[in-house]
Amino acid sequence: MLDTIVPSVQDLGRQVLPTLLSLSQEEVSAIWANVSEFVERQLSLHKGVQIPGLGTFTFMRQKLEVGNNKFILIQRPMFIMAEKLVQIHGLKQNKIYIPGDIPVVPLNFVMISLEGPFSRDTVEGCVKETLLFLSRSISIKRNVEFTFKGIGVLVIKGNKVKMRFYKDFLCSVDGSGTLAKALANKSFLFDKRPLSPEINALKQEEYSQNLLKQMDNRREKEIKQRQNRELMERLEQVQLTEELAAQRAQYIKDKMEETQCYKRALDAQIKNKPLQLPMFEPDSSEPIFGKDEGELMVEKQKQEQNYMKHQLEAAASHRRRTILQQLVEQKRDLQMLRRTQRERLADRNAELERVNRINQSLQEDWESSAAMKRQRDLEEKAFERASDKLFLLDQCEKYRRCKQCQRRTSNVGESNLWPLNKHLHGSRLFI
Repeated sequence: MLDTIVPSVQDLGRQVLPTLLSLSQEEVSAIWANVSEFVERQLSLHKGVQIPGLGTFTFMRQKLEVGNNKFILIQRPMFIMAEKLVQIHGLKQNKIYIPGDIPVVPLNFVMISLEGPFSRDTVEGCVKETLLFLSRSISIKRNVEFTFKGIGVLVIKGNKVKMRFYKDFLCSVDGSGTLAKALANKSFLFDKRPLSPEINALKQEEYSQNLLKQMDNRREKEIKQRQNRELMERLEQVQLTEELAAQRAQYIKDKMEETQCYKRALDAQIKNKPLQLPMFEPDSSEPIFGKDEGELMVEKQKQEQNYMKHQLEAAASHRRRTILQQLVEQKRDLQMLRRTQRERLADRNAELERVNRINQSLQEDWESSAAMKRQRDLEEKAFERASDKLFLLDQCEKYRRCKQCQRRTSNVGESNLWPLNKHLHGSRLFI
């Protein structure tokens, strides 16, 4: 996926993925190689690593029973994709139960930036924008193969997530050294074992003998394989020794032939060299040879002094460049430390503010709960004090009743007033 990420983001625009557009394909691969190296280093220290927006690298531990109440602890690396990414795209991954005693550290962009020439902001932007591009590729139903250098390949095909670790990486993080055999299924089978768990002593003895025979066969097979492997290694060593000896003999032969060729050429040059007579010089009172030796010595001393001066200047310049480079590196480290300290202080202030908000919210909830409790207590006390005057008819006893009607409390549908006419029983007349 990293091989085609930069050409693919050209259509998205600089506002969506600004960091990836400013980096080349090799630079993006180098940054993710440093990320993979950081993850591999933490896993070698038996620590998990959380990559925000992608998932977590951790371990799964399993005990393999070998009999006689003995077991072998197998530790295997696992990758768990982020739950948010799984829910957004509807992905499927196997449910893995991991132990809670394995520490998990977040991805440290500062340490990753120190491994290369990129700044912390560049590394963080590259990682986050790459994960955005990964999410976009998953959303359009593309098959994704994301490679972690030295660790493995994350494969997403058909809404299924699978992490394929390299064999060398599995062997390097396995502390027991028996992971490869355990994955090859390091087991013994009972050929004629009945389905019922009730086995008599004779059957147990038969199964024991069968198991011992299988163990002996496997041991003999392993010994034979080891002997064959050692024999092949010895044969390869003998073959390699013979090849080296042949190459050494050929080298010596070629060197002798080259020496003879040079010797013949030199003899030919000496044989064909013309004879030169010395030039005739007249007798002179001054010496012919060695008259300019003093001037040559002075000139040679001047040249040596110039060489020494040049070497001293070069050494001083190199020392100045070294000191300047050290000062620049110290300044950069100091700036990085200050920036890390500011970020740490900002995180700490944010955490303190969050704790203060939580405490204030809890205090307000407590005060409101206390006020409600006091109100309920007052209402309960008022209810207890007014228990004999609680009903409306009981409260109305202290008021004078209406003199016009004098209605009783038990009067339902009756009237105390006589109508203007009166009906006589047994008659159709009204009086």
